[in-house]
Amino acid sequence: MDMKRLAARVRLLFCCASIALLTACGGGGDQPGACMFGSGCPSNSGGGGGGGGTPAPVTFSQSGTGDSVFNLPTGVEFIQVRATVQATSQNFVLRLDSDLVINTIIGQSVYPTSLAGTYSVRGRRAVAITNAQGVSWTVTAIQVPAAPSSGSFSLGGQGDAVFLLPQRTANYRITASFPGTSSNFIVYADRRLVINTIIGTSQSPASSDGSYALPAGALVEVVNAPGVNWQVTQQ
Repeated sequence: MDMKRLAARVRLLFCCASIALLTACGGGGDQPGACMFGSGCPSNSGGGGGGGGTPAPVTFSQSGTGDSVFNLPTGVEFIQVRATVQATSQNFVLRLDSDLVINTIIGQSVYPTSLAGTYSVRGRRAVAITNAQGVSWTVTAIQVPAAPSSGSFSLGGQGDAVFLLPQRTANYRITASFPGTSSNFIVYADRRLVINTIIGTSQSPASSDGSYALPAGALVEVVNAPGVNWQVTQQ
């Protein structure tokens, strides 16, 4: 074989190999950009359309009237609890496993007349609602959004709540007031007790106002505070 024929065959083999490589890894074919094999192909094990990544939030909601027991699905991290009653006054108690989470009185003659709060599950699954004759309630799985990464943080609400602070250590002013005679006001940050007081028109002082150093990204829980108006503001 002369040198001209040999060179032509080498060029033909190189061209065929190039076409095959382009078709396999994104240069051509029916699906441009699709990678079929080879160490240069990106992994499909992370997030995105194919698989893996962050699991979808667990959806769950259960409603009823009166006492009840049930289990939360695995993966539920936070819940919202709502409760109402037509009676003048009625207890409403909720436990997660053996831990007392809610112990309050609602009804048409008390303040507040109903309950609406959010709570951290902390891996607990067994829900027990007791002392709740005639109370209509709903327990719903929720997601707690991350705090804004920029700007000064400020959040207000009423009653029991759970939320996240920004990823920076800072001082926060926490204020609280209650229009009724008296109510507890308890605040935890990453399960550390920050505030434990009683406020209301019959108390002295009637409200709570203080400054606290809280850790970056802390999970804040306001508990035992039905009807309490509160505000958390970065200083």
